Amino acid sequence: MLRTAMGSAFLYTLNTAKHKLGLPEVIEEEIYKHTEIAGSDAKDKISRNFRDIQAIVGFHGPYELPDEEKIRNSITERFTELDNLLVRIPFTLDHAKSALRRVNYNLPPSSTKRQQFKDCAIWEAILELGEEYDIYLVSNDGDFYKDNKKKELNPILTEEARNLSVSVAVFSGIDTCLDILEKNRPDIEATKLAADIFEAMKEELTRIVSKNNLRLTDLESHQINAFITEDHNQLAVEYIIVLDAINTDTNELNESEPASVTVDGSCTFNLENQAVENNRFNSVGESWVDTDGIGKVSKGQYIHMGTAYLGRGPDVPYSTRVEINES
Repeated sequence: MLRTAMGSAFLYTLNTAKHKLGLPEVIEEEIYKHTEIAGSDAKDKISRNFRDIQAIVGFHGPYELPDEEKIRNSITERFTELDNLLVRIPFTLDHAKSALRRVNYNLPPSSTKRQQFKDCAIWEAILELGEEYDIYLVSNDGDFYKDNKKKELNPILTEEARNLSVSVAVFSGIDTCLDILEKNRPDIEATKLAADIFEAMKEELTRIVSKNNLRLTDLESHQINAFITEDHNQLAVEYIIVLDAINTDTNELNESEPASVTVDGSCTFNLENQAVENNRFNSVGESWVDTDGIGKVSKGQYIHMGTAYLGRGPDVPYSTRVEINES
């Protein structure tokens, strides 16, 4: 639902650059379906965890969870918030017929191995929308791409779009799309920002890596991508930070062997007080050599609920306002 820091930066850029967000009907229905499932799963986990608490301490405090109607209404309300940015593309009979033809003849984004009717319907919506707009397709779905690198559109789709005078650029993620769309990318001291992020996450990260007997030492390298948001005091930041570490469980076989920790995550950076906020890990990878001289790796993935907020506000301290008066 684009309520993450990067989603907010994306919406800000769309608004200020006078772009629109194309929403095929089949995608809108998918959003409802999967968000409702995610909300239901989250409620089940909360209920199970509260039962565990009750079993441990003998009681738990009262709590109230939204019902299915509340979850669905929250999705509708979010679409209403974004309405001025959205261009909806209805799922038509012509789209269905053309999509079915692609499936029957194994034309991309369908194939002999994968009958992708919904992807085909999305492509039909793109071709229709491309009659009026230049299209930036943001998708991590490999069926639209030339190969697993996910850098180029499938050549058959490229040729089809060209024959119809439709402009389609493809991006595997919001961050890579923002690299192209963002015209006022903020100047930042990437090394200092990486050091600030390291300090902000050091306590939690120390606890995580200590389970494998590692101790963090220095910042080895970093990759920082920062984008302005609708709040000009807030940057949305995506980062990959590599840290040197020491293995505290050592002997003569591994005492000179290096260890490292790689953190992939996102945060916001408050320009006014120069503070890292809303820091979240996507993954933490660890690499070391054990006392038997054997190389070890460990990687933890972190899943964040970003589609339904179940009665509370977004995780970031600002919200997107689509109507902005600019001088």
